[in-house]
Amino acid sequence: MSVCGADAWYIAVLIYGREFKFQRIERDERIQSDLIQIEKDFWESHVLKHKMPGPDGSKLADSVLAEYFKDSRETSIPLSGFDGKLARREELAEGIEKLETEKRLIEQELKLYLGEAETAENARYRVSWKQVSSSRLDEKRLKEERPEIYEQYKKTIKSRRFTVKAA
Repeated sequence: MSVCGADAWYIAVLIYGREFKFQRIERDERIQSDLIQIEKDFWESHVLKHKMPGPDGSKLADSVLAEYFKDSRETSIPLSGFDGKLARREELAEGIEKLETEKRLIEQELKLYLGEAETAENARYRVSWKQVSSSRLDEKRLKEERPEIYEQYKKTIKSRRFTVKAA
């Protein structure tokens, strides 16, 4: 709104292709000045100084780190100051595993309920379990039977694998 000089904006959404909602957002000078200050701080602290901001837990931050540090050297550095965070990570991993098991259980119950039906719905949810066909290249067979073609078309992709193990 600041850049455009608008007094208000409208934000619209279409929920599940069924329900249209919109909201008018009025100009708020206090929020606008706070946002401008945040943007200014980011520009001066990170962009101008060529300093990467700290991680925020987002998938975007994962992709930025993977791109920025895509190469590695066979060196090892001392791991200091992370014991508490790594212990918390273990706790989270255990909790996530329990939640994923519970989620799979609910999905399995729904699949059992659906049986051969593709969809089920009520006022709040629409569940589908449809058959999907996809074609994939049998890489192992191609490598065995036509290694020259396999070599001609193979693509090597490099990435870094992150692991945490107890010492």
